[in-house]
Amino acid sequence: MNELMPMRQEADKRGKAIQEAAAHKVTPQEACTLFNAFIAANSKFVKFVTQNASRCGIPAQIIAQVKHEQDGAAQMRTKVCMAAKAQQQAGGLGPSLGEALGTSQVPDAKNVRSGRGTFDTLTGTPLGNAK
Repeated sequence: MNELMPMRQEADKRGKAIQEAAAHKVTPQEACTLFNAFIAANSKFVKFVTQNASRCGIPAQIIAQVKHEQDGAAQMRTKVCMAAKAQQQAGGLGPSLGEALGTSQVPDAKNVRSGRGTFDTLTGTPLGNAK
């Protein structure tokens, strides 16, 4: 039990981190990282329970339940990480600079005005035609 409880507590801690992240709507990339950490911690617990079932007196139904939960978590991790990968490949890492500024136009000869502006100091003062 001295070896088992720290492993179970670590897996529980990682599971709670996933629950908290879900409540805060984290990105798929962050969720994938959290799921990977949970699966790693839980895998140690499952392996220990499986290997030491007879020595520790762990019933077969508990082992089956723990393995079933691990399989479910692994399937969820696969879905989350695939979503993260798809978002990354689609360039969904956030808005571009133009989108963030509210424009998607690229400056060219058709949409750029030439002429005197507020800071046109080559032909006058920065304040325009001040005398």
